[in-house]
Amino acid sequence: MSKEWMALTHKAYKCGVKGEYQKSIELAEKALQLNPRASEAWRLIGNAYEFLGDEAEGNGDYKGAIEYYKRATMAWNKAREINPRIIIPGYHE
Repeated sequence: MSKEWMALTHKAYKCGVKGEYQKSIELAEKALQLNPRASEAWRLIGNAYEFLGDEAEGNGDYKGAIEYYKRATMAWNKAREINPRIIIPGYHE
């Protein structure tokens, strides 16, 4: 299996740190196309959606925030399904 998915996951992480959440999601999704079992990519998608939800909530878009939080939880659930020991701070099943 190509290690390109690892490079994409790392780029997704860097984008997330910079606040480029949509770009982070896009890169992590590309990584998942190459390796659907990349739990770290799923975790990063969850994190990005959580931050997008926080932004939406801060802007008064509560409906949008709820949708982002649901997507975050779905991504984290997938990450935990693949790797039950993955650390997701603040995540509760």
